[in-house]
Order: sequence, then structure tokens, then C-alpha cells
Amino acid sequence: MPEFIEIPPDPSNEIQMLSKIGYTLETALSDIIDNSISAGAKNIEILSLPKEEIFWSVIDDGIGMDSSELIENMRIGCKDPTKEREQMDLGRFGAGMKTASISQAREVTVFSKTKTSKLSAAKWDVEKICEAKKWNLQLLSQKEYPSFDYLKLENNRSGTQVCWENLSRYSEQDHLIAERLHAEDIVRVKKHLSIHFHKFMSGKNKINFTVNGDLLKPTDPFMSNLNGYDEGPSSEFRIKNNERIYIKVHNIPHWSKLSKENLDFYGGQSEITKKQGLYIYRANRLIIEGGWMGLTGNSQLGDLARVEINIPVSLDEEWKTDVKKSSLQLPPKIKTMLREMIRTPIKKSKRTYKYRGSKEESNPYWIKRKNEREDIFTYEINNENQELISLLEKMNKKDYKLLGAYLKKLALNLPINDIYYQMNDKPLDLKQEFLEEKYKNDADIINAILERMND
Repeated sequence: MPEFIEIPPDPSNEIQMLSKIGYTLETALSDIIDNSISAGAKNIEILSLPKEEIFWSVIDDGIGMDSSELIENMRIGCKDPTKEREQMDLGRFGAGMKTASISQAREVTVFSKTKTSKLSAAKWDVEKICEAKKWNLQLLSQKEYPSFDYLKLENNRSGTQVCWENLSRYSEQDHLIAERLHAEDIVRVKKHLSIHFHKFMSGKNKINFTVNGDLLKPTDPFMSNLNGYDEGPSSEFRIKNNERIYIKVHNIPHWSKLSKENLDFYGGQSEITKKQGLYIYRANRLIIEGGWMGLTGNSQLGDLARVEINIPVSLDEEWKTDVKKSSLQLPPKIKTMLREMIRTPIKKSKRTYKYRGSKEESNPYWIKRKNEREDIFTYEINNENQELISLLEKMNKKDYKLLGAYLKKLALNLPINDIYYQMNDKPLDLKQEFLEEKYKNDADIINAILERMND
């Protein structure tokens, strides 16, 4: 008969380990928001005002918890991850709110109330847990509530407010650096939430998301309402309990069809190129934002391709969803099917680029030549250009060599790398047509050179 002894983990070591689980600020906040959505919230407010002691707080108007439910939900691992979940229950392990919070803050306080219960509050204090070496949950009395001057839940009929204080990302910096970091965090959090929860921000049952009072607008990664968007095929696969996996192919507009405002909004062409690939949603919440997950490689010619995949929460085990709900693995059957499906958007994207390259970029002054023997391309000054031929006919033949040397250097020093960088980063800022205004008369460019020579 085997002998067993219980060796519980040291709470001080365990909580320090949980704080290093790998959340970023925005993924940690997303985990809190998942709980708010599961609680049926219609309004979710993220609050983080510039103060001497920077805090973050998430307030919702969901069903809330009474004091006994709150205590149970403060327990790490309060849910069985293998248990069947409701269709829109975005939680999984019963650890997200706690581990996400502890990863960011040394003090985590949760206030909650239902329609029929009074406001109650409980707090995890990492320093006190480490000192006592016990998972001691602090229950707050009503007298302690006023110390939270940003508490906003008291006037709600029901809901939950999660408060983070003593955040090491700020406390370990000097004041000016902390202020700048906090301002950058607010911008990044807004951007992250706008895309990862964009499906919840519109439609009949939309949820209002605000950050410090600013209402967030959804960011559609497929640009489906913009000129040039091309809708591809879609498929639905029925699984257990009549639930479905939904897959849809998208081709976003070519950058030339985007306004400067829209191109900047999506981060420029380089950011758009990086974000090609799979967009995997878990019950409408974006988990994976771009990348092909080994199915194919990123390509400049394929950067218009996007494949949307929406899976129910019941597939967490099969898709290996992690505790942070920020990564997962594609099952082998899905990989095989996707390899076939992604050929459509990638081919479409490549055709768009090839069409534009052949039709829009050809001109009588430059020519692209292919050296079949070396299998290379070069961009050269077009020696069949009629204007150049007319110029040579009027020139003194002794100057041919000088002009030829200049044209050779002009072709050799074409700033390809800089052009490539500009076209990837902010292509709409490149305005060659501006030269028409700068040099209205053909002699203007010569006059400009002569002026510099005489200075």
C-alpha cells in the first residue's frame, strides 16, 4: 500500500510565482473584462487617473456577487477547467481575475453587489500573504470603503469593481518616468481593447466600453466597411451540443485605397503586413491577432490576407487554451483544412500586388529587367525613352560620356531601401506629384542647380 503525505506549496513562493505568469497590462485587463462580459455587463468602465499612486480599476454593471460568492470567487482555481461552460462564459480556470490582478498589483481589492445584496469587499495583499505565509483573504468593513476615493459601484443596482493598487510597473520608476509610462499604457490599452473586444462593441447587444470616460470605438481588423474590401468564402462546422466553428476568409483593401487617416489608424503598411494571417476568436473575443501559426510564412505579397476563426468555449481543452486566454494550439484536423482555405486569400492578395506592380508602376522613364541567367531583377533608366533619344540627338557627341556616367550613377543609386521603408511605413506620405508644383517650368530644376552653383 503506497504511503502519501501532503506537501502544500509555500503561499509566499506560490503567489510570487503566480505574479510572473506572463501577463501584460492589457492582457491582464482583458481577463478582468472577460468576467464582466460573462456576468452580463452592459457597461464596462476602465479607470486609471493620473495620481501620485497610480491605480487601475475595472467597473461593470453585471449581476455581481453577494459576500459568500465573492469569497468563493477570490479563491484561485475556483472553477473546474474540464467542466462544461455556458456558451458565453469567457472564464475557464477560475484563476484569471486573481492571477491577472496579482501579475500587475501587490494589492487587489474586489467590490461587488447583487440586486438584493449589500456591497461587500475582499482584498488580496501580496505583502501580507508573504509575511504570514498563509493565503489570508482580507474582508473589508464598510468603514474602509471611503479610503477608495475612486469607488464607483455604490450607486449601481448590481455589479463588480476590481481595483489594482501598488503596481510595481510604476512604483519602481521615478515620478516623471512613471507618468510617461502611464500615459503610454492608457493609449495602448485603448487600442488593445478596441480590437480584441470589437465584436462586443457593436450590434443589438453591444456593450459600452470606456477608458477614463472616453467611449471606445470598435476596430475591425478586416476593414470590411472600407472601400476595396473583398469578402471571401466562409464555412461552418457543427460540433458537439450543436455548437459550431465559424471560418471566414477576408481580403483587406490595398493600402492605396485607404485614406491617410485610415492608414495611420491601422499603423501604416508595415503594421498591416505584420498582421496578416489568422484571427482566432473565442466566443467572439479575439485571442490571436495575425500570424499564420506555422501554416505558411508572412509575405509582402500576402499581407492583404486575413482568416477569421471563431470557436466556442467548449473547445478550450481541444485547442489547448492557456490560462491567460492569449494563446492556443490548432488541432491537426483544423490545420489540414486551413492550409487549403488560406490559399484563397493569399492568392487573391498576390494577384492584387502583381496587378498593381505591372499596371501602375510602369512608366517610360524606368524599366524593370530580368536577367534570366542570374535570375535577378534590376531597375534601369529606359534607354528607349523618346525624350532621352531626342536630347542625345541635339547634344554634342563629346558630352555623351559625361551624360552616360551620370545616368549610370543615377540608376545605381536608386534609394531602394529607403523607398521600401517609406512604402511599408507611411506610403501615403510619399507625394511625388508635389514635384509638378515645385518645378512648374522645365527649366526650373536647372535654374535651381545653377543657383546653388553660384552661391
